[in-house]
Amino acid sequence: MQAELRTALDQKLGNNEKLLLACVRVQLTEADCALIRRLAQQETDWEGVLELAERQQVTPLLYRSLEAACPVDIPQAIRTALRQEVQVTLQNNLFLTQELVDLTTRCRDKEIDIVPYKGPLLTMALYGDLSLRAFGDLDILIHDYDIERAVQFLQSLGYQVIRPESLAKADAAEHAALAARMAAEAFWAYQVVAVHPQRGALVELHWRVAASHVLPYAPPGLWEDLEPVTVGGTTIRSLAMENLLWLLCVHGTKHKWARLSWVCDVAELVRTRPDLDWEKVAALGKELAIERRLYLGLLLANMLLDAPLPRVLEDKIKSSKEVQDLAQQAADQIFFPPSGEKRVGRLHRLLFKLRSLDRSTDRLVLLRQAGRSFLEELRPTKWGRSADDADE
Repeated sequence: MQAELRTALDQKLGNNEKLLLACVRVQLTEADCALIRRLAQQETDWEGVLELAERQQVTPLLYRSLEAACPVDIPQAIRTALRQEVQVTLQNNLFLTQELVDLTTRCRDKEIDIVPYKGPLLTMALYGDLSLRAFGDLDILIHDYDIERAVQFLQSLGYQVIRPESLAKADAAEHAALAARMAAEAFWAYQVVAVHPQRGALVELHWRVAASHVLPYAPPGLWEDLEPVTVGGTTIRSLAMENLLWLLCVHGTKHKWARLSWVCDVAELVRTRPDLDWEKVAALGKELAIERRLYLGLLLANMLLDAPLPRVLEDKIKSSKEVQDLAQQAADQIFFPPSGEKRVGRLHRLLFKLRSLDRSTDRLVLLRQAGRSFLEELRPTKWGRSADDADE
């Protein structure tokens, strides 16, 4: 069935899209390189390829693959533009990586327990090279009882709270205490976002890995089930790959897989970790009631980027008509994003998310949250809402 989905998609794609799909993988086979050369030698809108890669946040992978497969077939101006973009990405990534190393060391000194994930840790664990994936912020998991101390600590380093808006508008001296109250009282809240105005570093402090209407609860062993990742010469403990996988699938589905880079993350995780405990992944999917979202992420990685489907889940993925339909919608979203009135787009995303949920009770929670968000747009409550939590 996934072969039929890919065939149907290929019939819609132009040369630009096919070339990009051929390039966005770390390891290239001889067959991959031959396909890239063939596509690059056809009539190609190179400016359009660059624009598409930038929108999908996969420019570094495009550049690496073109340089490996067919550098002589690429217009020099395009090669220069790609090289410059990758250099900017690398410089930004190196800066944020050092910022993360410094924050991790300082939090350890202050006895604030944190677990960084995604960003530089994901990039090194899955891509093995900080230049191959762009990231713009630092995601840090923290215990809810530590949120007040953590916000105070970031403020002492010069960071300023910018989200949620209701918190940012309060007096800065009250931010830490208000953040702790928000964590306890606000049903939608799961993070505080802070920026360093001079350095531009953006930090997201999460006391949950997702909003409660997206993921009602996380596995109890999340904090204990960690793996070491070395970045910037420092080893930092981060989420185990089994947990990172379902988290990536939940996050991608929340945003209707609007970026190809999110599919690349799942594909590279599957490819680089043949030792993944798939029985554990399957058990987590069932325990957290996220099987449909997990299957969707795995199917997209297989359908678009040829990542292998795990044997333990293959039959379930292939037999789910709902997952197949969602995969087709998501793939279309990546390459043919809808245009038009904003509220219509929000409705389409809400319907997509409703279909991606396993349980009717979770659909009711999501509908209730969507209703509350709409009402709060008309009449803000005490806490307001987080833009990232709105069902848009």
